[in-house]
Amino acid sequence: MNDVNFISPLLKWVVYPSLARTRCLRWLAQSGLAVVTYHGVIPEGYLPVDAAFDGNLVTAAALRRQLRLLKAHYNLISPEEFLAWR
Repeated sequence: MNDVNFISPLLKWVVYPSLARTRCLRWLAQSGLAVVTYHGVIPEGYLPVDAAFDGNLVTAAALRRQLRLLKAHYNLISPEEFLAWR
């Protein structure tokens, strides 16, 4: 097993959920800007190739749900607004 096949699932299933449960990221985000990034969106009709890579992608429906949740709880800005703020 290579490092990516071990580290990616460890981050996804252990580290990130633990950080969410402790709310330490929320504490950090209160003091400034938080950036959410995605590895990519699964195109319609895509056939999985590599479980380690594909597990970092979201479906278009999941992305829409997550963006609605973020919009309901946070002040979202566009990349252009971020650049202007920076």
